[in-house]
Amino acid sequence: MLGKVEELILLSLLKVGPDAMAAKVFEHIADNSAANLAFGTVFTTLDRLVEKGLAIRAIAAPTAESRGRTRSVYKISASGGTALSNSLKVTASLVGNLELNLA
Repeated sequence: MLGKVEELILLSLLKVGPDAMAAKVFEHIADNSAANLAFGTVFTTLDRLVEKGLAIRAIAAPTAESRGRTRSVYKISASGGTALSNSLKVTASLVGNLELNLA
């Protein structure tokens, strides 16, 4: 089962697309969710997802944009896609036709 932060990051990897830098993932989450994550949280979680085999890290060739430096880029793995799909299904089944009366 994925944690909520892992779920957000995997969803962001899908949305940002292959070869996503940690900064782009962080920016996507900040711009598109109410989650208030620190950049370090995103970076650490990306590393954990790579260790679990749920994401893939590659080293991109240096570019003018990166001022000649290599950079780590990430994409969701096949097992990451499966884990994300299962996690979203569990959430959807729990929510079902739930009516929230929070007033």
